Amino acid sequence: MAEFQTAQTTWPISMRISPTTSMASTLQFIDVVVVVGGNADEQGISPRLSVNTACYILARIKPFHLRIYFVCDVDRLETAKCLVEPFRSTPTLKDCSIRLSGQPDPLLRDLAQEVATQAMGYQHCSSLSQTQSAFRFLDLPRELRLQILEYTILVKPLCEVEWDPESNFYLHYYRRGCGGSFGGYLDCPVDFHRTCQFRYCWQAEPWHVGCFCRRYHAAFSSKCRCWSPPASLFLICKQLREDAQAVFFAQNRFIIVPPGGCTSPAESTPARLGISIFLTDFIPPKALPLLRSMDIVFPPFCDDYLRPHETAYQDWLQTIEHVSGLLNLPMLTLRVYMADYILHGEHVADLQKTLTKEQGMAIIKMYARTLGPLSKLRENRLGQFFVHLAWPLAHTQFGLRNPTLARKQSAYLEQRIERLIMGDNYDRTVAQIKESGNSKSQWLREAYADHMSS
Repeated sequence: MAEFQTAQTTWPISMRISPTTSMASTLQFIDVVVVVGGNADEQGISPRLSVNTACYILARIKPFHLRIYFVCDVDRLETAKCLVEPFRSTPTLKDCSIRLSGQPDPLLRDLAQEVATQAMGYQHCSSLSQTQSAFRFLDLPRELRLQILEYTILVKPLCEVEWDPESNFYLHYYRRGCGGSFGGYLDCPVDFHRTCQFRYCWQAEPWHVGCFCRRYHAAFSSKCRCWSPPASLFLICKQLREDAQAVFFAQNRFIIVPPGGCTSPAESTPARLGISIFLTDFIPPKALPLLRSMDIVFPPFCDDYLRPHETAYQDWLQTIEHVSGLLNLPMLTLRVYMADYILHGEHVADLQKTLTKEQGMAIIKMYARTLGPLSKLRENRLGQFFVHLAWPLAHTQFGLRNPTLARKQSAYLEQRIERLIMGDNYDRTVAQIKESGNSKSQWLREAYADHMSS
């Protein structure tokens, strides 16, 4: 692979070309990587310099043969438009990937997609003539609109979305058995594990070109199928926002996880629980009745977590009171995980290995204190409720020597708490039969498998 600096500029643009070829001849069957070092706007560089470089390359290519990767991080949309202008008149490219900012930016990302798809010969909606009228989507009956929207990114692969206060919505795929056997996640056969194509798109790019993932950058690549929150569909108009919410919140399973992860015990009670933030501050009140499936994950904790006098606990009680009249409870499946349920081996904290019976009883009381208020939801006929937790002494020497007893004690605790919430006649086995699909979410499958292998 040859690498050289262009003669037209004194600022760091590099082009890497493989195989070595003379720039005086027509470029065929090669990759060209144009990388603008640093931030063009911050350096005060004229975009005309980059335009000259791009024009020099694009004037010498053969249609449908060249793959080009263009990277230039900018701050201003006008600068970006100047930089990508040559791509609008290029002969059709075999492939085109463009990155205009290292940070997500909807306007720059849309520009990258428009220009790259046009360069590859696809007609973008912005290039339609004025005489061609747009399809009047909102004139369709609402039932048809919702069915169409179910085929968009509103419905996530495997219909699961994770959320925490720091990361917002994101994905989590169980990957055990994928990647290594097939040379990479994107090489995993679709019929073996179809979700691999929706993650780590940068593994499909040549090693030297960098990342063009639309989730993390203002970029476009034909290889990027990574899911990102469908914010644009909520911003078009009121009617479409209501349709999008009806699909997004009803068709996906939402897993609310602690921002600090699920392996280390919480050092202290946070100011607010993530689930309280999600239900009262993040989800629009009108969207709450649309929720159909929700998992709440609590981190491993000691006996002093979420005490009654703490602000987070009082906020938790207010959250339950607030949503009890807004959620469509008969249609909702609620699962609660105490994360010590998945811990094994080295992930078990030393404190959990040396718990006394008194400390174990204090944790059981904490279970009841935290989950007991959910019985408020039974008054409005909560559809299904499942709790998963570990007997507090399961990780002690006594518990490890008596695994059968530990499993029985855990099952007994789960049954007691489920009946505390749902009533004495509640039977989880009957509820599980009614529940369609696999109840284990992707985060749980991967977390449990990782800890079992440690």
